Amino acid sequence: MSCSLPMELIISILYRLRVKSLICFKSVSKRWKSLVEDPDFVESYMDQQKVKTKQLILQCDLTSRFLAMDLDSLDKSRIVNLPKLRRSYRRIDLIGSYNGLVSLCCTFSNLDDAIVVDFIIWNMATGEHLIIPLELPHPPEYTFLAQGFGYDGVRDDYKVIRAFKPGRDGGADLVTMVYSLKKHEWVWSIIKSPGYHFDDRSAAGSLVNGALHWCAFENYALDRIIVSFDLNTEEYHKVPLPMMAHDPLPRMEDELESLELAVLGDSLCILVFHDYDVGDIDIWVMKEYMVKESWTKVYSLRLKIYVRPLVFSTSGYDTLLLMDYEEYQNRVYWYNPSLKEEVQIFETPCTENFASMVYEESLTLIVGSKGTRGKPTIKRREK
Repeated sequence: MSCSLPMELIISILYRLRVKSLICFKSVSKRWKSLVEDPDFVESYMDQQKVKTKQLILQCDLTSRFLAMDLDSLDKSRIVNLPKLRRSYRRIDLIGSYNGLVSLCCTFSNLDDAIVVDFIIWNMATGEHLIIPLELPHPPEYTFLAQGFGYDGVRDDYKVIRAFKPGRDGGADLVTMVYSLKKHEWVWSIIKSPGYHFDDRSAAGSLVNGALHWCAFENYALDRIIVSFDLNTEEYHKVPLPMMAHDPLPRMEDELESLELAVLGDSLCILVFHDYDVGDIDIWVMKEYMVKESWTKVYSLRLKIYVRPLVFSTSGYDTLLLMDYEEYQNRVYWYNPSLKEEVQIFETPCTENFASMVYEESLTLIVGSKGTRGKPTIKRREK
Protein backbone atom coordinates (compact mmCIF):
# COMPACT_ATOMS: atom_id res chain seq x y z
CA MET A 1 0.00 0.00 0.00
CA SER A 2 2.86 2.35 -0.84
CA CYS A 3 1.31 5.72 -1.43
CA SER A 4 2.18 9.35 -0.79
CA LEU A 5 -1.30 10.08 0.52
CA PRO A 6 -1.76 10.22 4.30
CA MET A 7 -3.47 7.15 5.74
CA GLU A 8 -6.27 9.34 7.15
CA LEU A 9 -7.09 10.54 3.63
CA ILE A 10 -6.97 7.02 2.22
CA ILE A 11 -9.41 5.80 4.86
CA SER A 12 -11.66 8.81 4.24
CA ILE A 13 -11.79 7.86 0.54
CA LEU A 14 -12.52 4.22 1.37
CA TYR A 15 -15.46 5.27 3.51
CA ARG A 16 -17.13 6.66 0.37
CA LEU A 17 -16.87 3.46 -1.65
CA ARG A 18 -19.43 0.70 -2.02
CA VAL A 19 -18.96 -2.65 -0.35
CA LYS A 20 -18.26 -4.38 -3.68
CA SER A 21 -15.33 -2.06 -4.37
CA LEU A 22 -13.81 -2.60 -0.94
CA ILE A 23 -14.04 -6.36 -1.37
CA CYS A 24 -12.10 -6.06 -4.64
CA PHE A 25 -9.39 -4.07 -2.85
CA LYS A 26 -8.75 -7.04 -0.55
CA SER A 27 -7.02 -8.71 -3.50
CA VAL A 28 -4.53 -5.88 -4.00
CA SER A 29 -2.19 -6.78 -1.14
CA LYS A 30 -2.09 -8.33 2.31
CA ARG A 31 -2.03 -4.87 3.84
CA TRP A 32 -5.16 -3.78 1.97
CA LYS A 33 -6.85 -7.01 2.99
CA SER A 34 -5.86 -6.47 6.60
CA LEU A 35 -7.23 -2.92 6.55
CA VAL A 36 -10.59 -3.80 4.98
CA GLU A 37 -11.06 -6.71 7.42
CA ASP A 38 -10.00 -4.73 10.49
CA PRO A 39 -12.98 -4.68 12.94
CA ASP A 40 -12.42 -0.99 13.80
CA PHE A 41 -12.41 -0.02 10.11
CA VAL A 42 -15.53 -2.12 9.44
CA GLU A 43 -17.39 -0.49 12.35
CA SER A 44 -16.41 3.02 11.29
CA TYR A 45 -17.22 2.29 7.65
CA MET A 46 -20.71 1.03 8.51
CA ASP A 47 -21.36 4.04 10.77
CA GLN A 48 -20.32 6.53 8.08
CA GLN A 49 -22.11 5.02 5.11
CA LYS A 50 -24.43 7.72 3.86
CA VAL A 51 -26.35 5.58 1.37
CA LYS A 52 -26.60 1.85 1.93
CA THR A 53 -27.04 -0.40 -1.06
CA LYS A 54 -30.38 -2.16 -0.68
CA GLN A 55 -31.08 -5.28 -2.65
CA LEU A 56 -34.04 -7.57 -3.13
CA ILE A 57 -33.01 -11.16 -2.46
CA LEU A 58 -35.17 -13.90 -3.98
CA GLN A 59 -34.76 -17.59 -3.24
CA CYS A 60 -34.90 -19.33 -6.61
CA ASP A 61 -35.19 -22.88 -5.30
CA LEU A 62 -35.00 -24.85 -2.07
CA THR A 63 -31.26 -25.45 -2.32
CA SER A 64 -28.47 -22.90 -2.60
CA ARG A 65 -29.42 -20.54 -5.47
CA PHE A 66 -30.48 -16.95 -4.83
CA LEU A 67 -31.21 -13.96 -7.05
CA ALA A 68 -30.00 -10.48 -6.06
CA MET A 69 -31.34 -7.25 -7.56
CA ASP A 70 -30.54 -3.66 -6.61
CA LEU A 71 -33.78 -1.91 -5.73
CA ASP A 72 -32.69 1.03 -7.90
CA SER A 73 -32.24 -1.18 -10.97
CA LEU A 74 -34.36 -4.30 -10.83
CA ASP A 75 -33.67 -5.07 -14.47
CA LYS A 76 -30.10 -5.93 -13.48
CA SER A 77 -29.80 -9.11 -11.46
CA ARG A 78 -27.22 -11.71 -10.56
CA ILE A 79 -27.30 -15.25 -9.27
CA VAL A 80 -25.65 -15.71 -5.87
CA ASN A 81 -24.73 -19.22 -4.77
CA LEU A 82 -23.86 -20.32 -1.30
CA PRO A 83 -20.16 -21.00 -0.76
CA LYS A 84 -19.23 -24.65 -1.04
CA LEU A 85 -20.42 -26.35 2.15
CA ARG A 86 -19.01 -29.34 3.96
CA ARG A 87 -22.46 -30.93 4.16
CA SER A 88 -25.27 -31.44 1.67
CA TYR A 89 -28.87 -30.49 2.44
CA ARG A 90 -32.22 -31.50 1.03
CA ARG A 91 -33.80 -28.10 1.70
CA ILE A 92 -32.55 -24.62 2.55
CA ASP A 93 -34.94 -21.91 3.81
CA LEU A 94 -34.25 -18.19 3.94
CA ILE A 95 -35.37 -17.03 7.41
CA GLY A 96 -33.97 -13.56 7.97
CA SER A 97 -31.53 -10.78 7.17
CA TYR A 98 -30.01 -7.89 9.10
CA ASN A 99 -27.02 -5.59 8.58
CA GLY A 100 -25.65 -7.56 5.66
CA LEU A 101 -26.00 -10.98 7.26
CA VAL A 102 -28.46 -13.58 6.00
CA SER A 103 -29.66 -16.58 8.00
CA LEU A 104 -30.66 -19.91 6.47
CA CYS A 105 -32.23 -23.03 7.96
CA CYS A 106 -30.91 -26.24 6.37
CA THR A 107 -32.75 -29.56 6.54
CA PHE A 108 -31.08 -32.90 5.93
CA SER A 109 -33.89 -35.38 5.30
CA ASN A 110 -37.51 -35.25 6.47
CA LEU A 111 -38.83 -31.76 5.76
CA ASP A 112 -40.87 -31.83 8.98
CA ASP A 113 -37.96 -32.99 11.12
CA ALA A 114 -37.43 -30.31 13.74
CA ILE A 115 -34.33 -31.97 15.16
CA VAL A 116 -31.78 -32.57 12.42
CA VAL A 117 -31.07 -29.09 11.06
CA ASP A 118 -28.16 -26.70 10.63
CA PHE A 119 -28.38 -22.93 10.55
CA ILE A 120 -26.07 -20.81 8.43
CA ILE A 121 -25.21 -17.16 8.99
CA TRP A 122 -23.86 -15.78 5.72
CA ASN A 123 -22.51 -12.45 4.52
CA MET A 124 -23.56 -12.54 0.87
CA ALA A 125 -21.19 -9.71 -0.07
CA THR A 126 -17.98 -11.10 1.43
CA GLY A 127 -18.87 -14.79 1.20
CA GLU A 128 -18.06 -15.40 4.86
CA HIS A 129 -20.35 -17.91 6.50
CA LEU A 130 -20.77 -19.93 9.68
CA ILE A 131 -22.52 -23.29 10.04
CA ILE A 132 -24.37 -23.69 13.33
CA PRO A 133 -25.61 -27.19 14.24
CA LEU A 134 -28.84 -27.30 16.24
CA GLU A 135 -28.97 -29.66 19.19
CA LEU A 136 -32.16 -30.12 21.17
CA PRO A 137 -32.11 -30.68 24.92
CA HIS A 138 -34.54 -33.60 24.96
CA PRO A 139 -34.96 -35.33 21.57
CA PRO A 140 -36.47 -36.95 19.69
CA GLU A 141 -40.09 -35.71 19.49
CA TYR A 142 -40.88 -32.05 18.88
CA THR A 143 -43.35 -30.15 16.72
CA PHE A 144 -41.69 -27.22 14.94
CA LEU A 145 -43.52 -23.91 15.31
CA ALA A 146 -41.50 -20.84 14.35
CA GLN A 147 -38.02 -19.47 13.73
CA GLY A 148 -36.24 -16.24 12.93
CA PHE A 149 -33.02 -14.25 12.83
CA GLY A 150 -32.23 -10.78 14.13
CA TYR A 151 -29.97 -8.39 15.98
CA ASP A 152 -29.81 -7.60 19.70
CA GLY A 153 -28.69 -3.96 19.70
CA VAL A 154 -28.18 -3.84 23.47
CA ARG A 155 -25.67 -6.69 23.48
CA ASP A 156 -24.40 -6.13 19.91
CA ASP A 157 -25.22 -9.75 19.11
CA TYR A 158 -26.88 -11.62 16.26
CA LYS A 159 -29.34 -14.33 17.28
CA VAL A 160 -31.17 -17.27 15.73
CA ILE A 161 -34.51 -18.35 17.24
CA ARG A 162 -36.24 -21.73 16.94
CA ALA A 163 -39.50 -22.55 18.77
CA PHE A 164 -41.11 -25.99 19.33
CA LYS A 165 -43.80 -27.80 21.21
CA PRO A 166 -43.05 -31.16 22.81
CA GLY A 167 -44.44 -34.26 21.11
CA ARG A 168 -45.43 -35.04 17.54
CA ASP A 169 -48.89 -33.53 18.03
CA GLY A 170 -47.61 -30.51 19.92
CA GLY A 171 -48.12 -30.21 23.67
CA ALA A 172 -49.24 -27.20 25.65
CA ASP A 173 -45.73 -26.00 26.54
CA LEU A 174 -43.49 -23.82 24.41
CA VAL A 175 -39.78 -24.64 24.03
CA THR A 176 -37.58 -21.82 22.71
CA MET A 177 -33.94 -22.10 21.69
CA VAL A 178 -31.81 -18.98 21.17
CA TYR A 179 -28.41 -19.04 19.48
CA SER A 180 -25.95 -16.22 20.27
CA LEU A 181 -23.32 -15.54 17.60
CA LYS A 182 -21.18 -13.63 20.10
CA LYS A 183 -21.15 -16.47 22.64
CA HIS A 184 -21.50 -19.34 20.13
CA GLU A 185 -24.05 -21.07 22.31
CA TRP A 186 -27.66 -22.26 22.35
CA VAL A 187 -29.80 -21.39 25.37
CA TRP A 188 -33.16 -23.11 25.77
CA SER A 189 -36.18 -22.40 27.95
CA ILE A 190 -39.71 -23.72 28.51
CA ILE A 191 -42.89 -21.70 28.97
CA LYS A 192 -45.72 -23.64 30.54
CA SER A 193 -49.01 -23.28 28.62
CA PRO A 194 -48.42 -19.80 27.15
CA GLY A 195 -52.07 -19.47 26.07
CA TYR A 196 -51.43 -19.04 22.35
CA HIS A 197 -50.16 -21.09 19.45
CA PHE A 198 -48.36 -20.00 16.31
CA ASP A 199 -49.82 -19.99 12.86
CA ASP A 200 -47.48 -22.55 11.30
CA ARG A 201 -47.90 -20.87 7.92
CA SER A 202 -45.80 -17.94 9.18
CA ALA A 203 -42.68 -19.77 10.35
CA ALA A 204 -40.11 -17.01 9.68
CA GLY A 205 -40.40 -14.06 12.05
CA SER A 206 -40.64 -10.42 10.90
CA LEU A 207 -37.90 -8.29 12.48
CA VAL A 208 -38.92 -4.86 13.78
CA ASN A 209 -37.58 -2.78 16.67
CA GLY A 210 -35.27 -5.51 17.97
CA ALA A 211 -38.00 -8.14 18.10
CA LEU A 212 -39.27 -10.97 15.91
CA HIS A 213 -43.00 -11.21 15.17
CA TRP A 214 -45.34 -14.04 14.17
CA CYS A 215 -49.05 -14.50 13.61
CA ALA A 216 -50.69 -16.64 16.28
CA PHE A 217 -54.05 -17.73 17.71
CA GLU A 218 -55.05 -17.15 21.31
CA ASN A 219 -56.12 -20.04 23.53
CA TYR A 220 -56.89 -22.21 20.50
CA ALA A 221 -59.81 -19.88 19.76
CA LEU A 222 -60.53 -18.16 16.49
CA ASP A 223 -59.04 -14.82 17.53
CA ARG A 224 -55.84 -13.82 15.82
CA ILE A 225 -52.99 -12.11 17.66
CA ILE A 226 -49.42 -11.06 16.96
CA VAL A 227 -46.71 -12.53 19.20
CA SER A 228 -43.27 -10.91 19.46
CA PHE A 229 -39.97 -12.17 20.85
CA ASP A 230 -37.68 -9.47 22.27
CA LEU A 231 -34.13 -10.36 21.22
CA ASN A 232 -32.62 -8.50 24.19
CA THR A 233 -34.78 -9.74 27.08
CA GLU A 234 -35.56 -13.01 25.25
CA GLU A 235 -39.18 -12.81 26.32
CA TYR A 236 -42.48 -13.12 24.42
CA HIS A 237 -45.06 -10.34 24.26
CA LYS A 238 -48.42 -9.73 22.61
CA VAL A 239 -48.56 -6.91 20.05
CA PRO A 240 -51.84 -4.99 19.87
CA LEU A 241 -53.85 -5.25 16.68
CA PRO A 242 -55.62 -2.26 15.13
CA MET A 243 -59.18 -1.39 16.01
CA MET A 244 -61.43 -2.31 13.10
CA ALA A 245 -64.96 -1.68 14.27
CA HIS A 246 -66.35 -1.56 10.75
CA ASP A 247 -63.63 -3.63 9.13
CA PRO A 248 -62.89 -6.59 11.42
CA LEU A 249 -59.96 -8.92 10.90
CA PRO A 250 -61.07 -12.13 9.20
CA ARG A 251 -61.42 -15.01 11.66
CA MET A 252 -59.79 -18.35 11.23
CA GLU A 253 -63.10 -19.99 10.32
CA ASP A 254 -63.48 -17.56 7.41
CA GLU A 255 -60.06 -17.86 5.82
CA LEU A 256 -57.01 -19.39 7.50
CA GLU A 257 -54.48 -17.49 5.40
CA SER A 258 -56.22 -14.13 5.54
CA LEU A 259 -53.67 -12.34 7.75
CA GLU A 260 -49.91 -12.06 7.15
CA LEU A 261 -47.09 -9.99 8.64
CA ALA A 262 -44.57 -7.94 6.70
CA VAL A 263 -42.04 -5.16 7.25
CA LEU A 264 -42.47 -2.04 5.15
CA GLY A 265 -39.91 0.68 5.75
CA ASP A 266 -38.94 0.17 9.38
CA SER A 267 -42.49 -0.51 10.51
CA LEU A 268 -44.47 -3.61 11.34
CA CYS A 269 -47.19 -4.21 8.80
CA ILE A 270 -50.18 -6.51 8.53
CA LEU A 271 -51.66 -7.64 5.24
CA VAL A 272 -55.36 -8.43 5.45
CA PHE A 273 -56.36 -10.62 2.50
CA HIS A 274 -60.10 -10.48 1.91
CA ASP A 275 -59.89 -12.43 -1.36
CA TYR A 276 -56.67 -13.95 -2.70
CA ASP A 277 -57.99 -14.57 -6.20
CA VAL A 278 -58.80 -10.94 -6.93
CA GLY A 279 -55.94 -9.33 -4.99
CA ASP A 280 -58.25 -7.76 -2.39
CA ILE A 281 -55.73 -6.59 0.24
CA ASP A 282 -55.72 -4.00 3.03
CA ILE A 283 -52.32 -2.86 4.28
CA TRP A 284 -51.98 -1.57 7.85
CA VAL A 285 -48.78 -0.03 9.25
CA MET A 286 -47.91 0.43 12.94
CA LYS A 287 -46.30 3.88 12.79
CA GLU A 288 -45.31 3.91 16.48
CA TYR A 289 -44.17 0.54 17.78
CA MET A 290 -46.46 -1.15 20.35
CA VAL A 291 -48.92 1.77 20.27
CA LYS A 292 -52.31 0.39 19.27
CA GLU A 293 -53.66 3.76 18.20
CA SER A 294 -50.81 4.25 15.73
CA TRP A 295 -52.05 1.49 13.40
CA THR A 296 -52.96 3.16 10.11
CA LYS A 297 -54.53 1.63 7.02
CA VAL A 298 -52.30 3.05 4.30
CA TYR A 299 -53.69 1.16 1.30
CA SER A 300 -56.64 -0.85 0.09
CA LEU A 301 -55.51 -2.67 -3.03
CA ARG A 302 -57.82 -4.27 -5.58
CA LEU A 303 -55.45 -5.69 -8.18
CA LYS A 304 -57.36 -8.66 -9.69
CA ILE A 305 -54.37 -10.95 -9.04
CA TYR A 306 -52.67 -12.36 -5.97
CA VAL A 307 -49.68 -10.23 -4.98
CA ARG A 308 -47.57 -9.70 -1.88
CA PRO A 309 -46.09 -6.30 -0.92
CA LEU A 310 -42.37 -6.53 -0.27
CA VAL A 311 -40.96 -3.06 0.30
CA PHE A 312 -41.75 0.61 0.01
CA SER A 313 -39.69 2.46 -2.56
CA THR A 314 -36.93 4.72 -1.26
CA SER A 315 -39.11 7.76 -1.97
CA GLY A 316 -41.57 6.78 0.76
CA TYR A 317 -45.12 5.44 0.77
CA ASP A 318 -45.89 6.49 -2.80
CA THR A 319 -44.77 3.25 -4.44
CA LEU A 320 -44.87 -0.39 -3.42
CA LEU A 321 -42.86 -3.25 -4.76
CA LEU A 322 -45.14 -6.22 -5.35
CA MET A 323 -44.59 -9.83 -6.34
CA ASP A 324 -47.00 -11.92 -8.38
CA TYR A 325 -47.12 -15.71 -8.01
CA GLU A 326 -49.78 -16.26 -10.65
CA GLU A 327 -49.31 -19.69 -12.27
CA TYR A 328 -45.68 -19.73 -11.08
CA GLN A 329 -44.81 -16.94 -13.53
CA ASN A 330 -43.02 -14.89 -10.89
CA ARG A 331 -42.84 -11.23 -11.68
CA VAL A 332 -41.64 -8.20 -9.76
CA TYR A 333 -42.96 -4.73 -10.49
CA TRP A 334 -43.50 -1.31 -8.96
CA TYR A 335 -47.07 -0.31 -8.22
CA ASN A 336 -48.32 3.22 -7.55
CA PRO A 337 -51.54 2.97 -5.50
CA SER A 338 -52.38 6.65 -5.99
CA LEU A 339 -52.33 6.40 -9.77
CA LYS A 340 -53.30 2.72 -9.74
CA GLU A 341 -50.51 2.03 -12.18
CA GLU A 342 -48.34 -1.06 -12.32
CA VAL A 343 -45.16 -1.47 -14.35
CA GLN A 344 -43.63 -4.88 -14.85
CA ILE A 345 -39.91 -4.68 -14.21
CA PHE A 346 -38.53 -8.17 -14.10
CA GLU A 347 -39.55 -11.77 -14.62
CA THR A 348 -37.50 -14.02 -12.38
CA PRO A 349 -36.00 -17.38 -13.39
CA CYS A 350 -37.63 -18.94 -10.33
CA THR A 351 -40.12 -21.69 -11.17
CA GLU A 352 -41.72 -22.10 -7.73
CA ASN A 353 -42.99 -19.92 -4.92
CA PHE A 354 -39.96 -18.50 -3.19
CA ALA A 355 -38.92 -16.55 -0.13
CA SER A 356 -37.81 -12.96 -0.49
CA MET A 357 -36.49 -10.13 1.63
CA VAL A 358 -34.66 -6.83 1.52
CA TYR A 359 -30.91 -7.05 2.10
CA GLU A 360 -28.28 -4.39 2.72
CA GLU A 361 -24.69 -5.02 1.63
CA SER A 362 -22.17 -4.69 4.43
CA LEU A 363 -18.70 -5.70 5.60
CA THR A 364 -20.10 -7.15 8.83
CA LEU A 365 -17.67 -9.73 10.14
CA ILE A 366 -18.61 -13.22 11.27
CA VAL A 367 -16.28 -14.40 14.02
CA GLY A 368 -14.82 -17.80 13.18
CA SER A 369 -16.30 -17.68 9.68
CA LYS A 370 -14.23 -20.45 8.13
CA GLY A 371 -17.41 -22.50 7.98
CA THR A 372 -17.48 -23.67 11.57
CA ARG A 373 -16.40 -22.72 15.09
CA GLY A 374 -16.90 -26.23 16.36
CA LYS A 375 -19.97 -27.44 18.18
CA PRO A 376 -21.80 -24.65 20.05
CA THR A 377 -22.38 -25.08 23.76
CA ILE A 378 -25.94 -25.63 25.01
CA LYS A 379 -27.49 -24.77 28.35
CA ARG A 380 -30.84 -24.08 29.97
CA ARG A 381 -31.75 -20.48 30.64
CA GLU A 382 -31.43 -19.43 34.25
CA LYS A 383 -34.74 -18.36 35.77
